[in-house]
Amino acid sequence: LEGSNDGTAWATLDARSGVMWSARRQEQTFGIASPAAYKWYRLTVLDHAGGADEFWVGLAEITLSR
Repeated sequence: LEGSNDGTAWATLDARSGVMWSARRQEQTFGIASPAAYKWYRLTVLDHAGGADEFWVGLAEITLSR
């Protein structure tokens, strides 16, 4: 998860690896060590655990809260 105030310079807010979901529509909550307010946020998914023909990421909702 990254945050930016100008859309050009991005600060890494959180990075994770090895996160697995065991079922569809499963909710997970992650804390950020040093939260800050930004104008824009972006989430980048770099890899997946499925086979070559099973690459998909479904994202229903992201909630950023204090």
